[in-house]
Amino acid sequence: MVRFPRHPADREDGSTRALVFSSDITGRKQTENLLRMQSEILERIAVGARLEEVLGRACALAEQQLPGATCAVLVRGADGETLDVLAAPGLERVLREALETRGVAGLAETLGAAAGPGERVIVDDTASDPRWDGLRGAAARFGIGACWSAPVLSERGPVGAFVVILPRPRRPGEHGGRVLDTAAHLAGIAIQRARDDERLRLTQFSIDRSSVSAFWLDPSGRFIYVNEEACRALGWHRDELLSMRLTDIDPELTAERFSAQWQAVKIEKRVEVETRHRARDGRTFPVELSANYFEFGGREYVCAFARDIRKRKQVEETLRESEDRFSRAFRSSPLAMLIARVEDGRLVDVNDEFLRGGGWSREEALGHTTEELGLWGDPRTPSG
Repeated sequence: MVRFPRHPADREDGSTRALVFSSDITGRKQTENLLRMQSEILERIAVGARLEEVLGRACALAEQQLPGATCAVLVRGADGETLDVLAAPGLERVLREALETRGVAGLAETLGAAAGPGERVIVDDTASDPRWDGLRGAAARFGIGACWSAPVLSERGPVGAFVVILPRPRRPGEHGGRVLDTAAHLAGIAIQRARDDERLRLTQFSIDRSSVSAFWLDPSGRFIYVNEEACRALGWHRDELLSMRLTDIDPELTAERFSAQWQAVKIEKRVEVETRHRARDGRTFPVELSANYFEFGGREYVCAFARDIRKRKQVEETLRESEDRFSRAFRSSPLAMLIARVEDGRLVDVNDEFLRGGGWSREEALGHTTEELGLWGDPRTPSG
């Protein structure tokens, strides 16, 4: 592109002439197009557009700057070796089908060769490049005269390649290389953002549907997040709980105690306690609370998980009552009774009748073996 500024100059005879200077502004226009491309793609990523839409638009914008080119984004498949087509709005149907069905072995991996080494792979003529030795027939059939690829990078390294396919042999040149690298970089940002969002949604989904009550607290004790189980266990709607504090559901917790506990969690990073929670209908139930301190975005939070331990407490109470009944029966039995370890016959408990019959004190009996007390032999020695 050439710009022609005009500078009028008066002649002696009174007529006017113009002095014309031309300057090539192609480079400037190419840079402007690249900047527009970056701006549009980043804006689409920021507003949460679908990944396929973002990558498809990146391909289209790159094609506009590379006349005659067809662009595609290929990403690693589940096996980590093969490449799948993620976006290629301008790709010929027969070529896309060949890539998606793997009708031509190794074609996708050769087109997206940059996904392997993590650096540009430029093939300016498929008819002579040795990397296409086994695929020259496919190149001729699908009209692939040249192929450029640049790695699409995530935080863990190459995840695929941005591919530029041309019908005739051609080198990218400076501008073509910039388009290729820019498109690959934007594709990497889009894919990383999509994967981060997917992990975040999975985390949110799993916590929301956890069988354990979960809630996040700020330093004032106010709930800033509660999951579905917390709402169910406490009988409050989510929006109601988000207007409350931990002291509203813990009858044993005062503002002063919460402040002290917050400092303890802040220092220890993780604290576990047993307490009681009060539901909307006034009933209380025991919970085991695991609190974890963290900072995010310059703010302090505690992530807490509360497990309802009513069943465990019932089991513990039943066991305690059973132990009490056994202890009373053991102590008051009219028969001499003892409890000894199987492995060595060492006494761990005896009742009063045993002590009376043997004439021992409790201190004399406990800790000794049945063999030492002359009751019977070493239990480890076979009988007979």
